Amino acid sequence: RSDRRGSRPVMLAGVAAGALGLVAAAEARHIAWFVAAWAVTGGAVAGGLYYHVTMAATTRLYAGRRAAAISVLTLLGALASPIFNPLVAWMVEAWGWRDALRALAVLLVVLAGPAALLVRSEPVPIPPRAPGERGAWREPMVWRLMLAACFSAGASSALILHQGSAIRALGLPLATAAALGGARGLMQIPGRLMLTPLTGWLGVHGAQLLSYALVAAGASALVFADGLVAAWFFVVAAGVAIGLSSPLGGLLKAEAYGARLGTFSGMQTAATSVASAGGAWLAGGAVDRTGGYGLTLAGIAVLE
Repeated sequence: RSDRRGSRPVMLAGVAAGALGLVAAAEARHIAWFVAAWAVTGGAVAGGLYYHVTMAATTRLYAGRRAAAISVLTLLGALASPIFNPLVAWMVEAWGWRDALRALAVLLVVLAGPAALLVRSEPVPIPPRAPGERGAWREPMVWRLMLAACFSAGASSALILHQGSAIRALGLPLATAAALGGARGLMQIPGRLMLTPLTGWLGVHGAQLLSYALVAAGASALVFADGLVAAWFFVVAAGVAIGLSSPLGGLLKAEAYGARLGTFSGMQTAATSVASAGGAWLAGGAVDRTGGYGLTLAGIAVLE
């Protein structure tokens, strides 16, 4: 819809449905009501306000400075969890979960509503297909990008969700593993700051290959080394690479999908969401079957 109508109606619908869903969840008196309201909220916010919408809008608004604009967008996105996770925890403890959900509904309208109203990403004219011309879904490049994104999403999800246990397997205590996991998240910020110079030096495809290599090297360090040095190498290498992956993915999609950027970005996000869930589950099963993280981390390195 963002391709044909522009970003405004999609984002406004996401804000409205998300806020109403949060209020409905806060008023829930039965678990089924809460689950249904929460599902509406999550679907509205993820479908109408996440990167597949905002990156498409940013790409159209700043076509001449695409890399810098997407770098700023994803840098701000990286700050969301460090700000809102402790804020929500404080609200729940101070006010209770129902009032915390109502406050989040207000914050959603106040913070995202102005952007949804004021951003003017216009619709993109999509020319009709000429007789005999292949549709975009039949282009090999589209399928290659979708497949690569799914493999990368599954491997990255498995690595992020299992990083604490994998670091502990090096012989480090739980508190140290938790602190290193948080540091890995913070390393995404310098990764996103490096986007513009890296793409200027290596190009988008070269920078993407470098990010894959860094994740593979970080995972390999947890397999072939041990102790604090190996853990810190993983934190830096994987953190920077995962920080690069979101903006680089947006740049690659802009190149591959062209006028249908919004449509295909949404489809890719749906596919990679399934791959992310499956990757974490498969990694857990592999660890249980093999009795350790060695083969699992090696598989993650190969998939990246």
